[in-house]
Amino acid sequence: MCGKRVSASSGDALILPKDDENTKDVLHRRPTFGTRHALVTWAFLGFAVMYILRVNMTITLVAMTTNSSGMNLNLPNSSDCIYASTAESSNRNYTAEFDWSNTVQGFVLSAFYYGYFASQIPASFLVRCFGGRTVLGISLMICSALSLLTPEAARFSVWALICVRALQGCSQGLVFPSMQLLLSKWAPSAERSQMVAFTYSGCQAGTVVGILVAGILCSTNSLGWPSVFYIFGGAGILWALGWLLFAHETPAHHPRITDSERYFIESTVGRHPYQLQTPWRAILTSPALYAIMGAHFANDWGCFALMTCLPKFMKEVLNFDINENGILSSLPYLVMWIVNFVAGPLADHLRKPNRLSTAVVRKLMVSVGLFGPAVALLVTTYLPGCQRTLTVSLLTLAMGFSGFTIAGHSVNHLDIAPAFAAVLFALTNTVGTISGLIGPALVGVLTEKHETRSQWNIFFIVSGSIYSIGGLIFVLLARGELQDWAKMKDLEASVSVLPSEYGSIQKG
Repeated sequence: MCGKRVSASSGDALILPKDDENTKDVLHRRPTFGTRHALVTWAFLGFAVMYILRVNMTITLVAMTTNSSGMNLNLPNSSDCIYASTAESSNRNYTAEFDWSNTVQGFVLSAFYYGYFASQIPASFLVRCFGGRTVLGISLMICSALSLLTPEAARFSVWALICVRALQGCSQGLVFPSMQLLLSKWAPSAERSQMVAFTYSGCQAGTVVGILVAGILCSTNSLGWPSVFYIFGGAGILWALGWLLFAHETPAHHPRITDSERYFIESTVGRHPYQLQTPWRAILTSPALYAIMGAHFANDWGCFALMTCLPKFMKEVLNFDINENGILSSLPYLVMWIVNFVAGPLADHLRKPNRLSTAVVRKLMVSVGLFGPAVALLVTTYLPGCQRTLTVSLLTLAMGFSGFTIAGHSVNHLDIAPAFAAVLFALTNTVGTISGLIGPALVGVLTEKHETRSQWNIFFIVSGSIYSIGGLIFVLLARGELQDWAKMKDLEASVSVLPSEYGSIQKG
């Protein structure tokens, strides 16, 4: 059925002239809270669960492994921490089961992103065939079920664990394109930045909860590291069941949406009654696509590479125990989450008439969100000695700055081509995912023989450079207006389409 006409309405439609006064009255009665907000609230929880399932391995791996082969055997130099490295062993309430080298641990952490990378392009086709609601719900249910299998897979063999993590990545690779498609149908233009920022801020909320709670669970003898995968896997299955029962693909399909809210949404985002042919040539030759792609890769490097490797840095270099590790590794993402709530409303405020253009606002947000972390990370490499407090503060500041990108490149797909937002996101997210493949592997190679601050500084310099290049590409190439190749000319008639419930305002 893909590529055929897909009905966007559960009822008949009434066609009225655009200048009808009653139609304008409906638009002016903007609903303050409605089903669109319930949808993104449930989606927020879903993205939180998704990121918990993604990041729990980063802190759990610290408790699972002894890594005797990868310990730093050299005497510390002036750039290394000299806090007692026995702090964790003396306070440890858990037993490490596996002795995996840094290189093997790098493969375990990267495995998720191999599956994530492979599923991006297929995701754009799946969501257009089966709808964002269904694909999103089923993919997170599969990911959650795989979480339940993780402990036994690890005990069977490291390669079994790598396969499970890759399959989890494959299932999660469908989630963002699915949500982009849903947002293109549910997010009115005036609320677009806020709805996108709120929905995707679930990623930071999940990162905070996942790392923090995983640290607590891993440090207890009664529960231990396997409980992390059982508890959050079960939570994910419950969320997916609720989503499939109560979420709806479009406003027209929702049985409890009010007339005014339905028209308010459809009048600004359209009804998309047809599956449009994807203009691949125009998309792949558009500078606007490569602007988002550059920023997406840079931001994902921070989100994926730093998120994946930060607990290891906290343990091996700064010598924090597992409880401190969980708290301090989650702190940067707590700040990033808070910034997300500021960035969305701020961007929509700046985009109001007679203020800044959409392009300028998106570039401003990305500039703060990418150049800010670049400076913070580069300053980190110049800190004398250990400086644990200042190091954690700068890493927290870096992630806090990056929170502004949620109102920059993350929503820019919907600015330039709302009808093809899922396709564009699949393309840019494919490139962004490469960072998750490279980052942990790079850390594994750098720290295989020398787990020192100077080796990690190389990683921070690479990260700061990537942030800077990505920000520059976006500033030079980004666009904020609807692109010519994304305009639905066949639907640009001088009429407004109202659902049949508006028959009471029909003109004779």
